[in-house]
Amino acid sequence: MRFSAFQLGILLVLCLNATGCMNPNIRWPQLFNPDLLSERRSVERYDPFPDEDAAPETFTRPPSYVQQRSEARRAAEQRIYEGSLPSGPAGPRVPSTSYRNSQVVRP
Repeated sequence: MRFSAFQLGILLVLCLNATGCMNPNIRWPQLFNPDLLSERRSVERYDPFPDEDAAPETFTRPPSYVQQRSEARRAAEQRIYEGSLPSGPAGPRVPSTSYRNSQVVRP
């Protein structure tokens, strides 16, 4: 039984989907122009332009995206990226191999 290139392509896509290689974070090419509102939300969420507070102004932002994310939002995202440090007391220590008990009975 021979398969056409189209059938093999469909089979490949189904196999990749079954193995988990396709996830919602992948942005596939679209045949038609995407919705402008969804594109604007995407750029707002993943701001590709440089942070204006980190360096001098570069004037590279398009006119429709002049206002960058608020400082509170950028700080919250930075905490998410870095992870949070534990705020409670330190847990119990792991016993080390150098610890020797003087009460051990030796043969």
